[in-house]
Amino acid sequence: MICKQNVTTTNYEYRFDNPILQVETTTRIEFSVVAKNDVHIALSSSPEVMISMYEIVIGGWGNTKSVIRRCKQCPNEKEHEETGILSVDEFTKFWISFENGSIRVGLVGSDPFMEWDDPDPLPVKYVGFSTWPGIEGTFQFCQ
Repeated sequence: MICKQNVTTTNYEYRFDNPILQVETTTRIEFSVVAKNDVHIALSSSPEVMISMYEIVIGGWGNTKSVIRRCKQCPNEKEHEETGILSVDEFTKFWISFENGSIRVGLVGSDPFMEWDDPDPLPVKYVGFSTWPGIEGTFQFCQ
């Protein structure tokens, strides 16, 4: 298994520089993360922020809510309220699946805690990651 660890800046800038996350032949990723709150994942057709892309926020709003959006900072399509899903002390393992507009998010080993079916699916070929301004995150992606 090949793993790559990345630390985000505190600027809310998506990184698409992890070659493990070029997902043209897969429909699911798994990752581990250590962060206080506000983990952001972008599912995009290009290795950059697009007007039309999926944005998944895990542990936003002070680690109390997760959401799925259809673009960066768009209105929430789906929300899940849960306090403390992220940890600043240890890695939390998540999975995200994306196929034909069906977006699912869960903890590794568990059923999805959040899901949404987009009636007008977007293509997904790249995965980006970020944290909110002022928040640092350590991500680990394995293949």
